[in-house]
Amino acid sequence: MSGAKWRVGRLSVGDRPRAEKPEEEDWAKLYGQPKDPRSIESIEQEWSHWRIKENERIEMLAKQRQEQAEIESESSREATSDKENECVATDDVRMKLRRRRKSKSRSPSKTTRSTSSERNVVTESQKRCSQPPLSDDCMATRQRVLPLIIFIAILVLLAYTGASRYDAYRSYIAKVNRPNLMPIFDRKLADLKAQFPTQPSHNWGVIRSAFAEVLNNSHYEYGPAVLIILASKKDQHVASCFAEKLATSLAKTFNPTERPIQLNGAKLSRSHNSVAAKHTIDEAVRERDNFVMQFDSLEQIDSYTASIFHSLCDYYNSPFRERAVFIFTVHTSEEVEGRHRREYDEMADSVLNEVWDELDVNKRAALIARLTGSTILLRKESRRVC
Repeated sequence: MSGAKWRVGRLSVGDRPRAEKPEEEDWAKLYGQPKDPRSIESIEQEWSHWRIKENERIEMLAKQRQEQAEIESESSREATSDKENECVATDDVRMKLRRRRKSKSRSPSKTTRSTSSERNVVTESQKRCSQPPLSDDCMATRQRVLPLIIFIAILVLLAYTGASRYDAYRSYIAKVNRPNLMPIFDRKLADLKAQFPTQPSHNWGVIRSAFAEVLNNSHYEYGPAVLIILASKKDQHVASCFAEKLATSLAKTFNPTERPIQLNGAKLSRSHNSVAAKHTIDEAVRERDNFVMQFDSLEQIDSYTASIFHSLCDYYNSPFRERAVFIFTVHTSEEVEGRHRREYDEMADSVLNEVWDELDVNKRAALIARLTGSTILLRKESRRVC
């Protein structure tokens, strides 16, 4: 009975549903295997070949690490030993390294690393051995010379500081003791007005303001006073006469026996030697104090010669410690009658830009700005003055 029940409750093997056997294409699709799989013998052969190569690589790396450790230990021992022992041990290290290179076959990369490290060890040892220890006399000499060098450096520093303070003090005393020369110049300017009655009042105002800083006893510490006298080419003689009388009045204001420095651009240009012309201007004002320069026909000199006024007329970095005045005459071919005072600077700029066009535009602009800060336009006088 129980056997019958068991047969009823459990299906026999013949009654089970059979699964479909997958084809070779299905196996390849599911498991990524080829239709003709490799044999076990080929896989084992490949594996053994790879294992042999891996063992060889591991052994090679172990040898490299061991040799590198030996070289580093030898170099560290050499660094801590005395110099005399280092010199003796250098030959031993060199011989050991030579034997190792001959006895062991190494890969190219390993040989390169070892050779470079060996070369470094030998070179450092040679450098240390080539420098003998200092004797007691050398050490004593160093101990005596070092304080002397420090003492000399301190003296130089004190001398430089003292000279700077002395210059500042001398400049301060000169400023304090400088008399106010403005009243004297005003009287001379009044005489000049009487000789040139046709000139407009604003011309005299520009002249007075241009020279005020170098004439009064105010806090004066900047560059020279510069004035441009612009005139027509037909009135060159009148412009030169006016500039000479004005320069003479200023020079006598500084010192009753002083005469102005007189230069002419037309004469300098005739020499056709720009270097010599520049040297002439430099020599005229070198190591001069309280001087007045009258320079006629500024437009006649070339751009190279004119470049010297870039430094001489610099307001903020002047080479002159005392009073200095530059009076220039510039002649234009344009009509000057009826011109407004706002046009004076533009006319002077136009003339100088045209004759100095060879200069770089930035240098030319800086030079002309230094010269044309105060410009007057000279009118033609109704009667002969000069």
